[in-house]
Amino acid sequence: MTAEPPAPAAAGGTSDIDLDLPGLRAALLHWYALHQRPLPWRAVPGTGPDPYAVWISEVMLQQTQVATVTPYYQRWMARFPTLEALAAASVDEVLHLWQGLGYYGRARRLHEAAGLLIAQGQGIPTDRAGLRALPGVGDYTAGALLSIAFGQAQPAIDGNVRRVLGRIGALAGDLTRGAGASRLRELAQSLLDAVPTELSESLPGATTSPGDLNQALMELGARICRPRQPACASCPVQNDCLAHGSGQEENFPQAVQRTSPRPATGFAYAIQDAAGRRLLGRRRPDGLLGGLWEFPWMESVLDDDGSALLLSHWGPWVHVLEPVEPVVRHVFTHLRLELRLLRGDLANAVPPPMPERWSPYVDWRWVTLDSPEARALPMSRLMDKLRLRLDGR
Repeated sequence: MTAEPPAPAAAGGTSDIDLDLPGLRAALLHWYALHQRPLPWRAVPGTGPDPYAVWISEVMLQQTQVATVTPYYQRWMARFPTLEALAAASVDEVLHLWQGLGYYGRARRLHEAAGLLIAQGQGIPTDRAGLRALPGVGDYTAGALLSIAFGQAQPAIDGNVRRVLGRIGALAGDLTRGAGASRLRELAQSLLDAVPTELSESLPGATTSPGDLNQALMELGARICRPRQPACASCPVQNDCLAHGSGQEENFPQAVQRTSPRPATGFAYAIQDAAGRRLLGRRRPDGLLGGLWEFPWMESVLDDDGSALLLSHWGPWVHVLEPVEPVVRHVFTHLRLELRLLRGDLANAVPPPMPERWSPYVDWRWVTLDSPEARALPMSRLMDKLRLRLDGR
């Protein structure tokens, strides 16, 4: 017999949801105090949070797992321990340190925001309007900073928090936008309001700030309230979860139709000059893989050998050699790409003029791939794949 689903929250709000909010708050905070992971960006007992460290960690953690972020965070903080150090660095150095973490716009916007703050002679803003005015700071990052770094009762709703609260309140519909997002935020704010202080007395050493509650929700979503097969038996709020109470925990939040990555094909060119150097292009800062260096590539149908596309830009300067097989595959959030890599040698001792029509690129450089110069350039994982293919791997 199939369990009846719980009645979803009314479209107008969450005030009619029958939840023991004080009990939920206390259970979440108690569980977090006992089970939180000792992550390098979290304040150790007896110290306050470092707003800069919180900011860096939260940006890195966007769409990226903790295990992947941790070594990147540690290297970042060793090189850029302060806002001033980040602002003083070059964008190439910042992108190189971020290399492999993906979503490179996050690094560029961090660097830009640090430069703006230092130029204005101020530190990290302590209000939502000031934070949201910074490049790359959205609603989630602002809420995380305000609550974790500055102790303000501000929701910080990421995917984990959305899933936990969506199940606790059995919230129907799309919780990422519109009325669903409003209901979710209302529930999160209700939990944050009047965070209890009695917990610190019953559990010495524990704190009860809004930031702790937000992190408790994040931690619970990452470790217990998983998207599939949640470990409800280990959940500290299982008795207060409306979805679990009806046996419908995997039906919340309700699935939202997402757009699949668009398939695309094209050619990448490993062009070599007489000195054995390869041509690299730097992508525009505001687009895909912005600011990174790579073998130039373009989308095209793979129904010819790619020479027509190349020669339309370089004419008689380049000999196209045999393609390097097999094709290189790479998946972006919006793009499922297959590239055929072609080797090309300059037919003329003088390098050709750089092709203005290749609009994704704003700069060009001839480099020896195994040189210190090349190793210092920020490159993407796609470029790593192309280099391996060129080396026969």
